[in-house]
Amino acid sequence: MEGLRVSSEPPPQHLYSRDPVDPTAEDSLGKIARRIPSGSTVLDLGCAVGALGRYLTQANQCIVDGIEANCEAASIAEPYYRQVFTFDLESDEFKDALADRRYDVIVCADVLEHLRDPGALLAALTPYLEPGGQFLISIPNVSHIGVVMELLDGDFRYREEGILDATHLRFFTRQSFLRMLNDHGLHGVIVDTTLNDLAHSEFGNPHRQELADYLFAGLPVNDDLLTYQFIVSAIPKPADTAFEDPVVDEEPEPRGPRNHTQVYWRSVDEAYDEQRSVIASVPHSSSGSLLRLEIPRSPLRRLLRVDLSKTPGVVQLQSLRYLQADKEVWRWDPATGDPFRSASYQHLIRLNDVHVAPATYMISAMPAWAELSTSIPGSSSETVVEMVLTTMSPTASLELIRTYLSEIDQRSRATIADITLRRDADRITRERILKSRIRYLERERRELFDDFGVRIRQHEEKEALLERRIAELLSSTSWRLTAPVRLATERFRTLMHPGSPPVFDQSSTPAPHRDDSERS
Repeated sequence: MEGLRVSSEPPPQHLYSRDPVDPTAEDSLGKIARRIPSGSTVLDLGCAVGALGRYLTQANQCIVDGIEANCEAASIAEPYYRQVFTFDLESDEFKDALADRRYDVIVCADVLEHLRDPGALLAALTPYLEPGGQFLISIPNVSHIGVVMELLDGDFRYREEGILDATHLRFFTRQSFLRMLNDHGLHGVIVDTTLNDLAHSEFGNPHRQELADYLFAGLPVNDDLLTYQFIVSAIPKPADTAFEDPVVDEEPEPRGPRNHTQVYWRSVDEAYDEQRSVIASVPHSSSGSLLRLEIPRSPLRRLLRVDLSKTPGVVQLQSLRYLQADKEVWRWDPATGDPFRSASYQHLIRLNDVHVAPATYMISAMPAWAELSTSIPGSSSETVVEMVLTTMSPTASLELIRTYLSEIDQRSRATIADITLRRDADRITRERILKSRIRYLERERRELFDDFGVRIRQHEEKEALLERRIAELLSSTSWRLTAPVRLATERFRTLMHPGSPPVFDQSSTPAPHRDDSERS
């Protein structure tokens, strides 16, 4: 029997490529980058093609070394690093390579999950931290709702990238990762997270979404369901410090998916930024969650911007007010309209009438925010922005959006019908006016023709009368008796004015009548 042939060539390595680092972004590299002080000395483990090193070197004036096992990726990263070492992180080569180098920050961005024993590597790298130095780590969260729903579906499918990357060897939850750090002499703190809901993750499909909505409605579930990655700061701890699991209260806070709402403030001549903001995280609740966000005291009047949610969907604002020294200084009155300036909407769509409470908003993309119409007055005490906010489930959100679109369709149809009715009414009115005008003109024409006929008959009658009068004149005795006088007058005029036309037409003058006595 022929033996099985096994290739000695290792499989091709996947080239991990990242977009240029944006320190204001909500991805893991952006969140890590903004925690590294300018001018730091940094070791970037698993630096890939050098996206982080490029930002730190060019924009943050840091000195950066990198370690990358993929030679192709290392060659791309080299221009942005002081030095890029190419070897397996789990080998002992780094001890000779790093020698006496020390670092303010050692970055492990999405790399530890690829190792067989990540804790041992962290312990071995701890001596290379400067006093006061820290590890900054991003690690995938295996308790993400996508993994949970896939397990409930009877699947655990590896992918090219993501939480279930095919090259991942270790998987962690919040508790298990902090415990692993503790077991290897490090004190870890979750300083930030990246969020990704089921619908927008690699695990999303309609069947799982419906099942997740059902579970959310009735079961206590993990706080980190929407956490895609943990951002962790870890420092060496005293040897006698033991890891303690979080204390469970007798009446624990409601658990499940959470909504993150952020409020920014600024004076008139300032811009909004992260340094002047506060964020609150509350569980989803069908009855609404109370948020109280505290704004530092200031004598100046300030404007407020509210990011209602960090994930797409539908939220309902039930109430909103400002408190200073525990006294209410302003409360939103739905009768006055929307609490936000509509011109400031960013990726927000109001789904219901502006004079109705609760105000329902669709968040179409990130970041979604709007500026409040009412500023907060200057005060010697802190200002508390208090609101009751409901984050709708995906199923309820879809139903509200469908209702909104249906109402728009109905209004559009009604508008089209009204326009058509007005157009038809205008056409009918114009036709009636035109027909009335035609009838008037026809009447005018008949009256003119009738008047013209009367005038013609009158003229003909006058002409006939004149002809009769002329005939009577010509046949009268006086006309005959005056014929010699007319003849003599004409001859005299001809002698006096030769060539002039005759005044009397001799052809129409009858010859003088002579009776027999005159002839004799």
